[in-house]
Amino acid sequence: MMTANTAIDLASQMLQLATQPGWHPSRLDGVSLLRQDRDSPPTPVLHEASVVIVGQGCQRGYLGGQVLRIDPGHCLVVATPMQFECATSLRHGEHLLALVIRIDPSLLDQLLRLMDDTPQHKSAGKPQGMLLCPMTPALQDAAQRLLHSLRQEQESRVLGPAIVREILYRILLADAGQTLRALFARHGRCARSSAASNTSTAITPCRSAWPCWPNWPA
Repeated sequence: MMTANTAIDLASQMLQLATQPGWHPSRLDGVSLLRQDRDSPPTPVLHEASVVIVGQGCQRGYLGGQVLRIDPGHCLVVATPMQFECATSLRHGEHLLALVIRIDPSLLDQLLRLMDDTPQHKSAGKPQGMLLCPMTPALQDAAQRLLHSLRQEQESRVLGPAIVREILYRILLADAGQTLRALFARHGRCARSSAASNTSTAITPCRSAWPCWPNWPA
């Protein structure tokens, strides 16, 4: 459970980096910030494989019969590029603020090679491509440090990649990590080849990917 002070700190740091509504690429490749200042109805979006950490506001993702509430207490893990619907709900004075970290297949491969095998959670059917991961104290701390590093060129260059690596590692340790492991086992070789040749469109940032802002409303 995220504490009130941590949520306030995350939102404050995101506001400093995303001063206007829209998509804000950061100093670190593969890391972006997104801000929305008003509600939006369920809207189809195309989302790349990524981790989404919300600092303020709430969204609901709809995929088939699955409904996920994305808020400051949970990060969204999109394990594979997919299309779904999402809606934004804001209280008075709120913004939707999110930190988006692209999942790099080569980095995922490196981490899995270094990690010991973990007990597999029993799951019926095929792995879900979109799921929630609780914002544990370790994830909250890493998100705060990453946001802080993005404010300075040298710190983002020196410290940023290691913090992104830590965040992905923490997620691999959680239940959501089982989905990443399973999907990577199926598609990892293809994704690594595509990433290495820089020809994959699946991991190319998409301005309409997240949140659901087809016209970038203010």
